[in-house]
Amino acid sequence: NSRDIILHIQHDNGRILEANAAAVAAYGYSREEMLHLTIHDLRMPGTLAQTADQMAEAQYQGALFETRHRRKDGSTFSVEVSSRGATIGGTQTLVSVVRDITERKRAEDALRESERLYRAIGESIDYGVWVCAADGRNIYASESFLKMVGITQEQCSNFGWGDVLHPEDAERTIAAWKECVRTGGNWDIEH
Repeated sequence: NSRDIILHIQHDNGRILEANAAAVAAYGYSREEMLHLTIHDLRMPGTLAQTADQMAEAQYQGALFETRHRRKDGSTFSVEVSSRGATIGGTQTLVSVVRDITERKRAEDALRESERLYRAIGESIDYGVWVCAADGRNIYASESFLKMVGITQEQCSNFGWGDVLHPEDAERTIAAWKECVRTGGNWDIEH
């Protein structure tokens, strides 16, 4: 991937021996400036304690880890690092491929916040709330829903919400739900 940052790092002292164009662009240093830095200069201060262990692991068996790096301007970003030991010109080095995962982290944080809010709403209302996948598999059921129908979350997940419908309502309710799934529309039904 042309956006991957590739760094060659001297194993014993962390000095950067080589940096590709993606590294220069990502960190904001010139290539010449990069070659006067160590990996410690690119790491967030709070992550430095793990650096020696991560370098040792990379040298002997390869390592994959997440950490935070900083740019020349002081801004920071989340990265995933895949690093392996190599011998180049008789020097023990690490070859590290660094990926900026800022967007992935932002999406994960947004998803966690959305889920937290969604659960808080579901647990705070008086009526039942349930969510299922298009195949009918239950994804979420509020405690109020489970109490209303007298089942556990496990039972709801194992046999689905359709099994708690009254036999006279089941066929039309499930048909309406399947039509909603097929069309992507909304549905509202009493049963």
